[in-house]
Amino acid sequence: MLYLAKQNMLFLKPKKVAGTSFEIALSISASTKDIVTPISLDDELIRINQKGQLPVNWSRQPELESTYVSLVQQIHRLKKSGIVSDDLKTKRRLLKDLINMKGHWLYYNHITPDEIRPNFGNQKFDSSLKVTITRHPYEQLVSQAYWLSQGKHRKQIPLNEVVDELLLEPAPNTPYYFKESHKLCDVYIKIENFENDVKKLENQIGIKIWDYLPITKKSGSGLRPKASELLSDEHKKKVQQRSKLEFELFEYDPI
Repeated sequence: MLYLAKQNMLFLKPKKVAGTSFEIALSISASTKDIVTPISLDDELIRINQKGQLPVNWSRQPELESTYVSLVQQIHRLKKSGIVSDDLKTKRRLLKDLINMKGHWLYYNHITPDEIRPNFGNQKFDSSLKVTITRHPYEQLVSQAYWLSQGKHRKQIPLNEVVDELLLEPAPNTPYYFKESHKLCDVYIKIENFENDVKKLENQIGIKIWDYLPITKKSGSGLRPKASELLSDEHKKKVQQRSKLEFELFEYDPI
């Protein structure tokens, strides 16, 4: 999630839709008056290199926000020096412990619209320009399955079995797109038309985004199979059922 107060623009961040790159690009136009939520450490380091606004106004405890930013900056300096030390490992551990602390979060990375409302306020939420990103449901599923398969808990599980596992759950991005079967957002950027849609948004809100987009999560992008190579007809039927509104309202081809 990211909120730009001047533009009154709220970015709702779904899963596996290039949202982190977009969020980093937006953070370059953010200030301490806005809301910027934490992302992974590797991506925070990219954000520093891009000169984006580090996380702010996401916690109930400002001192924890300051500690978070300080740790990220210290880790960035240590990594830039090229020296791998116990100090670097300690700071990584401290950052992880801070992130895992419960009860102090107001907003977080993939927070859903229903979770945003209580602290953001209904009037503010409803009046904001709500922006999100969509992706063909087949490709989103394969991307999510591949990402999960790289983790320690599923590393030995075949990718098609991870897909089967995910298809037992509801479509993960539906809460970001729809409310009671109606479109929730004002702007839906399609990955398939990414550059044109981003530049259209730039003109609408008056900031640069496209030129600032970094490449994140790039290590596995060339290794990940395409949906057409992995998904069976049965898989596709299940995706069509659980993502029915996405296929209908975003006009994605089910073939």
